[in-house]
Amino acid sequence: HIAPGPCNGSIDLYWKAEDFELLINIPAPPKETATFYGDNKSGNEIEGSCNLSDYHSGLLEWMKKR
Repeated sequence: HIAPGPCNGSIDLYWKAEDFELLINIPAPPKETATFYGDNKSGNEIEGSCNLSDYHSGLLEWMKKR
């Protein structure tokens, strides 16, 4: 699901599957950081922010396991 985010010009990307969900907010200004939150039915959570010019290995590892 892609929708307007809570901040002026930001975009929310939302994934929901049977056993997990993930929300990423991408800000309009390219130099600002993106924020994310995810959880699964096992009670594992991930939350944080990342520079869009770099990848966030913790987030990518979490997504790979889902």
